[in-house]
Amino acid sequence: MDVVRHINSAVRSALSMEADERFIVGLSGGADSVALLAAMRAAGFHCVAAHCNFGLRGEESERDARFAASVASRLGVEIEMTRVDVAAWRATHGGSVEMACRELRYAWFARLIKKHRAKAVAVAHHRDDNQETFMLNLMRGTGIDGLCGMGTEVMQPVAVVRPLLGVDRRDILDYLDAVGLSYVTDSSNLTNDYTRNRIRNVVMPALREQFPHAHRGISLTMTHLQEANDFIREALASYRTKYVGAHGEIFIRRLVDESGSAPFVLYELLSPLGFSRQQTDDAVSAVSNSQSGRLFEVAGEMWLLDRDVLRRYDDQQPRNDTGSSDGRLGPFSVEIVEGEEIVPSALVAYFSPEVLHGQPLRWRYWRQADRLRPFGMKGSRKLSDIFSDAKIAVDMKGRIPLLVKGDDILWVAGLRHSRLYPVEEPGGKMVKITFNTK
Repeated sequence: MDVVRHINSAVRSALSMEADERFIVGLSGGADSVALLAAMRAAGFHCVAAHCNFGLRGEESERDARFAASVASRLGVEIEMTRVDVAAWRATHGGSVEMACRELRYAWFARLIKKHRAKAVAVAHHRDDNQETFMLNLMRGTGIDGLCGMGTEVMQPVAVVRPLLGVDRRDILDYLDAVGLSYVTDSSNLTNDYTRNRIRNVVMPALREQFPHAHRGISLTMTHLQEANDFIREALASYRTKYVGAHGEIFIRRLVDESGSAPFVLYELLSPLGFSRQQTDDAVSAVSNSQSGRLFEVAGEMWLLDRDVLRRYDDQQPRNDTGSSDGRLGPFSVEIVEGEEIVPSALVAYFSPEVLHGQPLRWRYWRQADRLRPFGMKGSRKLSDIFSDAKIAVDMKGRIPLLVKGDDILWVAGLRHSRLYPVEEPGGKMVKITFNTK
């Protein structure tokens, strides 16, 4: 009975017991989830079992659903069950079967948490799973976070707890035997069709055969890495204060000059925003080689390395961009003229006086998906196409000012202007806007 006390104690230690607190417990019917539900019930937690039927294994999936219902009934636990269409989700979103199952399952878990006012979803990942994650991330290439494995508590995409993360799979099987509970086996886990299965069925057994205590060494290494990661998180707070500006801009030159670990620090600062290690290394290299104007596309946003500072495009415009009392609007000068001859020029644009009514004129730089309704043409064109036609280098696109009014782009300075607000009476009153290149 030592294993029963061990697992029940592990669950109680991992979860705080509060009055009327409840958990959603993921119940596939496999050994790990059955043991988790039983241990949480034995520890006195209020549980609602949750079984998600993906329908990927025909009758076996139906068998698992029936078994999960019978386990919940035996343990006196309410159960929620759902059936999801993996193929339909993939047809809309793409991605792998594993990704589809995960997204569908956690979206459903989020609804159950709200419905039952639960604290979190408890899932049955254990120590062996965590070591597989370590090996998987090691081979893919990762930072310290990836080598720390899974956390006992996470909040994204939903609140999740893993009470068995410190428990070995062998102990779980012994526990079920001791308390007289059976389980079902997912046949897909026995094949090597998925990368994780190959880690579980081929790599880890081979390691243990050659190095019987490998699992202990891996666990110890993961513990040391987690401690190092905690220390790094604390240190990064001081780096963030020193090298990140009020609007999220990164002072890379200063970081490179003052830190011998600039590539590592920059990646740790920017990876939460979606930057890859290759991108942050490229940014450090560009600054080291005095290459300004480098563009980076990250998670649908554009970032510009401008004079040793990395910032979002939206942060390129001044905070007060609606003009000043002397007729200046950033790089543009705005004036009302009358009787002036319109002389074609790349540095001057003319508009009817109505352009000054309603929403104010502003200026900014290029953003993804920007479009212009060009003068003399129907429809609209992407600014990226206009830049390509003009053979504008990629690293220069974000340095060309745009005159805008609301959502409309009126002038791509030096290149094209819009057909909006045309001058109806040449020689009459007009709004003359000059692009000041100095």
